[in-house]
Amino acid sequence: MSTAAIIIAIQNKIIRKFRTTGTTNPKSAKTIEDLGIRHHLLFNKLVRKGVIVQNGSKYYLDEQRTEEFIRQRRLTMLTVLAIVLVLVALFALIN
Repeated sequence: MSTAAIIIAIQNKIIRKFRTTGTTNPKSAKTIEDLGIRHHLLFNKLVRKGVIVQNGSKYYLDEQRTEEFIRQRRLTMLTVLAIVLVLVALFALIN
């Protein structure tokens, strides 16, 4: 499994944890200990992107930002894939 796939899987697991526990608004915010999530780089990235919102010592998932984040992540992956396909096609034409 590639590094990118592992990162996406971990991010999805964190997002899924918030959704399954109903932690999707300021009133339902919980500590990461309550959610069973470790404070690591990928969690922090989701906080920086606004996907997870800090509310004091508690956190909740912003559904709108989550959808935007996932959409942007898909667009980035498709762009990279398109570039790779163009490069492969060019390489095939040259050889």
